[in-house]
Amino acid sequence: MDGVPLSAANVAIWGGSSGFHSAQSRYDGRFEIHDLKPGSHHLSVVASLGAIHQEHTLEIAGDREITIDIATEALLGQVVSGTGEPVADATVSVDGKANDPRDSFSTPTIRSGEDGVFETRLAAGTYRITVQKEGYAPAKATAEVRPGAAGAWRFG
Repeated sequence: MDGVPLSAANVAIWGGSSGFHSAQSRYDGRFEIHDLKPGSHHLSVVASLGAIHQEHTLEIAGDREITIDIATEALLGQVVSGTGEPVADATVSVDGKANDPRDSFSTPTIRSGEDGVFETRLAAGTYRITVQKEGYAPAKATAEVRPGAAGAWRFG
């Protein structure tokens, strides 16, 4: 909950006699869903290919604007060579580690910067991180992202 709008999130609402409705959030985090009937509905927000997922129960009595706060934390890392030098442009893959393989997911890949640093925002949970760069051996680690505790990792 850093106040940054969550763009390209899939928002779905279902329940009651309204059926299933969905929308994607815009660059500013806003979305619109129309034609909902009054009553209790389920709301689901999924972003980053599943890395951010939150569900709520929502009471609809008429047109209204809602704010959905989704807690995310930073996962910050640095890719370094065996000698400790930063490795730029390495591919970093983050996969959700779930108890049930059907609930696993992957986030979009990210790349390390010139200083070897990469950063992504994730919901609390356990993740498998794989770092790859041509000419280097792949590196793998498991990271736990906890609410209120930014995680920093070094890969080399």
